[in-house]
Amino acid sequence: MKIDLTSEQIHYLKYLVLKGIAEAKEASAPESQKIYETILLALDQEVREENNLN
Repeated sequence: MKIDLTSEQIHYLKYLVLKGIAEAKEASAPESQKIYETILLALDQEVREENNLN
């Protein structure tokens, strides 16, 4: 499945990932896992919303 994202969406997704990585590095292992899961859920939601628009 190919998903076309705008450059703005790609920039925002990169920001979310980098922010999450920075937060996870400062957190304990269980907190890190929750942060990564939150990032993945946010990315999944963004992709689903984009697919619904097309």
